[in-house]
Amino acid sequence: MTFCYPEFEKRNPLRALDWRWRRAHELLAGGKRFSAKRDDLITGRALRYLRARGRCTSERAMSRLARDFPDIVEACALKRNRPLALEIEARLLSGQNPSDIAELTGATTIGIAAYEELFYNVLDRLDTEDYILAHAIQPRILTNLFEGDFGTLVRRYAYLGGPEVLDVMLRLSRQRCEDGSFSHDLTTAEGRLLFRAELAMTIDGLSIDGEAGWRFLRVLPDLLAMLDACAPKPTMLEAFAAIVPAISEKTLLAAAQEKLKRSRAQKTRRGQGRSTRAA
Repeated sequence: MTFCYPEFEKRNPLRALDWRWRRAHELLAGGKRFSAKRDDLITGRALRYLRARGRCTSERAMSRLARDFPDIVEACALKRNRPLALEIEARLLSGQNPSDIAELTGATTIGIAAYEELFYNVLDRLDTEDYILAHAIQPRILTNLFEGDFGTLVRRYAYLGGPEVLDVMLRLSRQRCEDGSFSHDLTTAEGRLLFRAELAMTIDGLSIDGEAGWRFLRVLPDLLAMLDACAPKPTMLEAFAAIVPAISEKTLLAAAQEKLKRSRAQKTRRGQGRSTRAA
């Protein structure tokens, strides 16, 4: 019985996002031919592309390659354009299909479809949350260590919040790129919305120890109250309120322990002061 890679990868809980691209390179390196019994047609097309690209020695040959494999050529170009690739990946995670993404990004439907099939194969796993969190967003999301990784946060909010939340995050990203501004006009609904998004991402990116956690717990209600008091909440604020990560029990425990430690230290100092005065 011939081993079928697509059937195996369909059930593989550790499937790589670019498993077809890797498989095509494996076949190329081993000098093996494509077999429809062993691999799917997408992998076979990727293998033919790699072999044709390896034979390209002139601009004319590259033009012919682009004519014969327009979808894969565009997918490879998207992969090199990380800002655009990030938006496409996030939109795929939000549940949008390639044709809708093409209208929003300027890429072609076939290019986006090829990118998903070869480099970011997630559409058939969107209902498998554990896999998406561990493989498509980033493994370190499981330990809440984002270290300021904006791409990870955008993918996460896209997956958990959907296209509307993603659109707000992308507007925030564009504002950062255009003027480097982190300030928002809280007199406008747009400004309050972006401020809420900024706050949510800041919370997500914090590496909280006991002291910082305690301070954060003290100021967060005031921050949210200040924002809500600016004007009636935009509709999307409710969505952000729902997906802002809850503070973990570990953080709460660390904050409580820090508070207890400080309280005991304060009592000890007061006791020492009374003893000194009595002496």
